[in-house]
Amino acid sequence: MTALSDLKQHLEILDDTDDAQLTRIIMSALAMLANDIGAEMPAAYEDLPPALQHALLLKATHLFWNRNPVLLDHSVVMLAMGYDDIIAPYVRQVC
Repeated sequence: MTALSDLKQHLEILDDTDDAQLTRIIMSALAMLANDIGAEMPAAYEDLPPALQHALLLKATHLFWNRNPVLLDHSVVMLAMGYDDIIAPYVRQVC
């Protein structure tokens, strides 16, 4: 499966209307994931370990559904989605 097909399945999107936007979101999520881990990522989604593929889907889903800052009572909050727990074993430790 490709990143686009996996993300569309994850989001339960059945048509091609948002494909260009989803592709941009995937590219952004991959760059964010690389930054969060502190290491270069494989160029292809298919080359990521399954856990990082899932983390990428979580990040991309968040970016798709929350295109604006998430506000509750006028303060920005992060959504709990397990992302940090999934990527923790892959985070590059720099001393």
